[in-house]
Amino acid sequence: MRGNPGLGRGCLPGGRDCAGPARYVSYQKERPIQMVWQLSCPMPVEMFEENRRGG
Repeated sequence: MRGNPGLGRGCLPGGRDCAGPARYVSYQKERPIQMVWQLSCPMPVEMFEENRRGG
């Protein structure tokens, strides 16, 4: 994300995307589990679009 080189694209090992800090909210089901997270900052639109399609 702009202005913070520690967040955004490629901040995880192997160059994977990272949406930054998040807080666990809840989960549903077990297989497959569905987890809900509250992001501390908005996810970049490009990252959202890529991952919405299974990126």
